Amino acid sequence: MPLKKQKYPFEDQLNFSKENKTIYHKYINTPLINYISTSPKRLLDIGCASGKLGGVLKSKFPGLYVAGIEPNITAAKQAEKYLDHVINGTFETINIKTEGIEPNSFDTAILSDVIEHVYNPWDMMISLKKWLSPGAQVLMSIPNIQNIRILEDLFQNGKWEYLTEGLMDVTHIRFFTRNSIIQFIQDTGYKLCRINSIIDQKWKELFEKSRDLSKINIQLDKISLNNLTPFEVENLCTWQFLVHAELH
Repeated sequence: MPLKKQKYPFEDQLNFSKENKTIYHKYINTPLINYISTSPKRLLDIGCASGKLGGVLKSKFPGLYVAGIEPNITAAKQAEKYLDHVINGTFETINIKTEGIEPNSFDTAILSDVIEHVYNPWDMMISLKKWLSPGAQVLMSIPNIQNIRILEDLFQNGKWEYLTEGLMDVTHIRFFTRNSIIQFIQDTGYKLCRINSIIDQKWKELFEKSRDLSKINIQLDKISLNNLTPFEVENLCTWQFLVHAELH
């Protein structure tokens, strides 16, 4: 019996409009929900997947109107069960007037694990402004490329290997650290209100042990990281960042 051919991530994951990533389509980013500072009335969910997040938000905030944008046709169809308005497509290709949406009409936008998939996220954030009302809150979750597991693979094993999910998801085309996120928010004309870490479970013990130390040394087989501050260790142990920004 012939051996089954190994399937690589690029073979079935790069057709973003048709691939079926169930793990992402059904995911509800609960930490990001808890990051909402003021009760929204009209919310734009960019990359809404199957609409589960928007559905939870509509239950949490009665009367909330949620519009979703989703490039995957299967997920977009599912989202129609939960959201008030669903647009199948990418944000960059959507005409706000054609969709019958009033400019500057959303007081909240959510981009849950989105900007790393976009070729020009800077232009995207600038274009988003015409959808938002003054002072609108923008909530994002963004993977951290400074995570130790990335450094370990790159510097110790010489690997920059794309996978089907996670930090090295093959559909990621932009990569961010805490500092580059802060710069990204400033460069696109938003006010950064908060940025917090979601700690990688693999490094949770290291993070907890380092919190009360003044200087920390980390040994990873062939790699030594010395005289680190607790803040520097936190950045290395972070899986993704939660960002709360506001439109000036």
